[in-house]
Amino acid sequence: MIVCETSYGFRKRLNFVASRILDAFPDRDPGSINVLDVGCGTGNLLANPLSEYGFIITGIDVHGPSIEYANGKAQLIPNLKFKSIALSDCEPQSFDVVIASEVLEHITEYPRFFSELVQALRPGGLLIVTIPNGYGPFEWQNWVWRKIEPFDIIKKLRARRRARRIATDDYSFLNADSIHVNFFTMNRVMRLFQQAGMRVPEFKGRTFLNGRLASPIIDFLRLSSLNSKLGSLLPFFLISGWMFASRKPEVKS
Repeated sequence: MIVCETSYGFRKRLNFVASRILDAFPDRDPGSINVLDVGCGTGNLLANPLSEYGFIITGIDVHGPSIEYANGKAQLIPNLKFKSIALSDCEPQSFDVVIASEVLEHITEYPRFFSELVQALRPGGLLIVTIPNGYGPFEWQNWVWRKIEPFDIIKKLRARRRARRIATDDYSFLNADSIHVNFFTMNRVMRLFQQAGMRVPEFKGRTFLNGRLASPIIDFLRLSSLNSKLGSLLPFFLISGWMFASRKPEVKS
């Protein structure tokens, strides 16, 4: 379980996802709720802690090394499994909950991919999407980072951080080659839900600042909790990350 908040709002994201699942199915035992985590990476930040709630979690990712790593840590957890398959390989209408967290910005054909997310849901199911503000502080920092990254001092800092992550076994993803190819506006995200026939989604902001430049400062000054609160208080266009939850309509008889 993620105990302490981080500059990226990982605990806030976990709490948002878990609470929305429990609220969506108040009369269901958690052990009867099937959850699909699409683009799960290593599972460390979402799939693994969600399994502690008792949900039946399936994590999928097309990046084989991430799934191999995830399965190595999940061997003794009966309600958690990982598969190296594409979303299109999942059985339609077979999950109560589908999660796509920090995924859509990496997918070139994102409208088709979004439709596949909805297709995997059972009627009345819950779709949870988290995504960066395509024109917010996080993406601004990414642009600046790309300009300064070639400098030797930056390379040394990255090597030191990688060594620390290896020592602590703290990997949220292994696919460093996956870059952002989409930069979403709020209107664009809402249009995806509308075109897929989903209900108007609930929205919650995640954090004000995060990224390779801001996060080390926020973590060092222990401002992560304040940063997370600002993500809920500031206008949506000023924050770095967005979270959405929407129900798939029931089939009318």
